[in-house]
Amino acid sequence: MNVIKRIFNDILDRIFANPKSSVAGVVALVAYLAAAFGFEVPAEILALVSSVLLGVLGLLIKDN
Repeated sequence: MNVIKRIFNDILDRIFANPKSSVAGVVALVAYLAAAFGFEVPAEILALVSSVLLGVLGLLIKDN
């Protein structure tokens, strides 16, 4: 069980280390899963969600 917890924490650390790239990856993953189950997500909706999330992250995250 400890190994699973370490893997999960490592994944979370990698996601939070570069959240702007992670948002793009998560949006792509959700779109892929929706398409795999037969739901069509319009490109305009994906672009809107990605733009809003990246804009919010850009405003809230401190650049190094």
